[in-house]
Amino acid sequence: MKHERAASSITSPTSAVLVERVLDAERDVERRVRKAIEDADHVVRAARASADAIRERADNLISRLHVAMEERVEREIAQMRKAFLDKVAAPIADKMLECGMIP
Repeated sequence: MKHERAASSITSPTSAVLVERVLDAERDVERRVRKAIEDADHVVRAARASADAIRERADNLISRLHVAMEERVEREIAQMRKAFLDKVAAPIADKMLECGMIP
């Protein structure tokens, strides 16, 4: 008798409605999960594209900075060389004249 009641309650229209509600809820959750995965994938792709653009711009700026610093150092070396020669050349030339090294 117990088995008959259990079997009849499973096949009753109310049970079918409840089962269908549960299945609908599961399908809705699956749809939401798929949508969340798609959204997350979109965000990751956008972040990667942004990262590539930022990396490219940074490389460009670093290269320009390197060139500018190299030019600045070369100018400073030239200025230091000139200042050194202006300060030292005359006394050295005088000594060389005194010693007869320069006729």
